Amino acid sequence: MTPVDEWLQDLKQRGIDNFASVGLPRVLEEDWKYTNIQYLNDGEWELAGLPSNIKSPDWLVSGEVIRLCFVNGIYYPNYSELLELPDNNYIGPLDKALELEEVNVKDHLGSLVAKHSASITELNTANIKDGFVIKLSKLREPINVEILNINEGSDGQVFFHPRNLIILDSVSQVNLVERFIGDSNNTYFNNSTNEVLVQNGSNLRLYRVLGDGNNATTITNTVVSVGVESVFENLSLSHGGRLVRDEIVVNLDGIGSSAKLGGVYLASKDQHVDNTVLVDHKYPNSKSEQLFKGALAGSATGVFQGNIRVGENADGANGALTNRTVLLSEKARMNSKPRLEIYADDVQCSHGCTTGDLDKEALFYLRSRGIPLAEARSILVEGFLSEVLEHFDQSYITGLFKGVFDEWVLGV
Repeated sequence: MTPVDEWLQDLKQRGIDNFASVGLPRVLEEDWKYTNIQYLNDGEWELAGLPSNIKSPDWLVSGEVIRLCFVNGIYYPNYSELLELPDNNYIGPLDKALELEEVNVKDHLGSLVAKHSASITELNTANIKDGFVIKLSKLREPINVEILNINEGSDGQVFFHPRNLIILDSVSQVNLVERFIGDSNNTYFNNSTNEVLVQNGSNLRLYRVLGDGNNATTITNTVVSVGVESVFENLSLSHGGRLVRDEIVVNLDGIGSSAKLGGVYLASKDQHVDNTVLVDHKYPNSKSEQLFKGALAGSATGVFQGNIRVGENADGANGALTNRTVLLSEKARMNSKPRLEIYADDVQCSHGCTTGDLDKEALFYLRSRGIPLAEARSILVEGFLSEVLEHFDQSYITGLFKGVFDEWVLGV
């Protein structure tokens, strides 16, 4: 066994021990008050393997782009496209990165989540098997990356725990699309963890699309450290799965660091979607924005937990948090819990949350001009949600979000 193998085994063993002592999170925990995943204890879960037949995927991003495909959490080189990068830069699968001394996976993997320990991330650590690593330094031209997670499941109940690491140093820039798609006929549990360092004037734009199958449980945990004069942007779209929880923790760890977080969530039938966000301002003149909007139909339930924390040394911090939800049926429910924790004097922070129906007068106006009900609802929902999209540069993924909106609204 190599030193790296021993280190990784020790890391996984700590995850096993820590998870065994607490188990899956319960609704008695404040951060999980509105999301119950205890039903996972009732299944007989096993680690997923590669299915026998894997269809060639449809990629969204054209031009010069690095593509990595994962099937059931396992890197699949047949459908991946890697590009040669300058020395000391790497984009590729985790297992190969572990072998490269210049990537320094050992120095970073596990370090960020250790500061925000949670049982669900300990479960991921206990089962680290595969994932992707992005390590860039001194690359001023933006790098475009698309990650596709194909979740096939099987006849039984399978789970996978992708572990991903992103390190951007010295004015590096990345546009990253991460998609999750899955088979609606299979039952699977996808528990993904990302550790992200954006440092020294770097910029990361992350677009995440969560479109798993109807029987899927998808939990994504992203822990980010943003350094001096660096920028982290995240735009997420949730529209699939039985239960989806997209959790983001952003530490603004440098003077002038900033984060812009946006989310659109669509749920119908008995789906459950949870967006949980913490932005921690630790240094002066840091800035953050959170804007999350969604539409719920049928008996769907939604959760938004947004937290802005301003430390005592973070004078000049500026934080804003907004959550708005439209309910398209009487049975749909939304739980919104914004929170501000401010320990400094010279700050600007605000939050606001609203939940309500579609504008009846606007709907009547459209109907009176001969627009069918389904199309009129689609127009209003798209207009309501478009505010989030307008905050982000979508030229990299033109048409992706609008297409999902149209298909979803017309189907409820």
